[in-house]
Amino acid sequence: IVNPMIDKLIASFHVLGVKFKSTDYKISNEELLEAIYQNGLYEFNLVNIYMFIEKKIGVSVNAFTKKHILSILNDNQGTILWAYIKDNISDFMKMYLNEEVDTYTDSIEVVLYILNNDNIEIEDRKRYISKLGLGVFVISEVTNQQLQEELLSRKLMEYSFENILYCFENFGLNKELIAFINSKQCTLNYVI
Repeated sequence: IVNPMIDKLIASFHVLGVKFKSTDYKISNEELLEAIYQNGLYEFNLVNIYMFIEKKIGVSVNAFTKKHILSILNDNQGTILWAYIKDNISDFMKMYLNEEVDTYTDSIEVVLYILNNDNIEIEDRKRYISKLGLGVFVISEVTNQQLQEELLSRKLMEYSFENILYCFENFGLNKELIAFINSKQCTLNYVI
C-alpha cells in the first residue's frame, strides 16, 4: 500500500477484528507494519514473534538463538513484544515447546520466571525442565514442590550442602537425593 492512511486502517482493522497471520517485512509498508505491531494486530504465532524479534530487537532467530529466545526477550523487557508474550505466556510456551530445540539455555532469571509462573501449565513447565541445559543454583527458589522434585531427579541444581539439606528436609533421603549426592566426587563445605 502506497501512502496508507494508517490511523483509518488501524481503526478499521480493530472494528473488523483483523489480525494478520503473517507479514512480509521486506515488502510491507514500514509505518503500517509498525502500527500493526504497536496495536497487536497480528496473530500470536511463532512466525510473527520471530519476525518482530528480528526487526524490533535486532536479533537473528536461528537454531542457536532459539535455545535462549526467552532470555533475549527478557533482556528487552521494555518492548511491546515482551509485554504481549508475558500476557500470553501460556500460549507462547505451548508453541515454543513444540519447536525443535534440543536444549534451552536461558538465564537463571528466566528459568525461575518460567518455573514459578502459575499461568503456565505444570506439564509445560516440566517439558521445559526436560530440555534445560542449565539448572538452578538454589532449589528453594523454585516455589512448586513437583518442579523441585523434577529438578532433583534430573540433577538440575547446584551441588551444594544447602541444596542437599533442603531436599533432605523436604523429600527425605529418597533415591533421587541419594543419586544426586553420589553424582559428584567432591567435598562439601558446611558449618553447623
